[in-house]
Amino acid sequence: MLSRFSMPPEHGADVVATVLEDERLRAAWLGELDGMRHGVTANRADLVAHLRVLSHEEQETSLVRQKAMFSMLPLTPDQMRRVRGQFGTCGTTSGRINVAGVSAHRSPPVTEGIAAVLETPPVPPEGVGRHSRAAGEGWASNRVVKAMPAAYPVSRQ
Repeated sequence: MLSRFSMPPEHGADVVATVLEDERLRAAWLGELDGMRHGVTANRADLVAHLRVLSHEEQETSLVRQKAMFSMLPLTPDQMRRVRGQFGTCGTTSGRINVAGVSAHRSPPVTEGIAAVLETPPVPPEGVGRHSRAAGEGWASNRVVKAMPAAYPVSRQ
């Protein structure tokens, strides 16, 4: 029967001890770690350079200040959904992206997607019009508004 839980191996500490105590294994591990660190730094530099060319200083500055494998972009949840849906860039609605996963050939399309969502207002889904109340309150389907029961009156201005 398969277990539904994932647990680290009981011997994980022994593996770490073996690598750190053996000079050859430790040197190999440090070399791999250094290579990964340089790769993430290079990916971040590519993203920053492309954002600079596209004149998006806030996003550029945000990436420069961060150092880890993951970075937070100063984008709204809606902007991140658009970046994912329209431009195929993986990230969470909180703005977190995996910098290690954005290789040099992916930097241009990623930054162009970010620039596009910053420069254009969101497009409503097909069949959905602007909300009839104050501008900027969001999207609402006219069919949904008309179908609402009288207990939930909608004022039309």
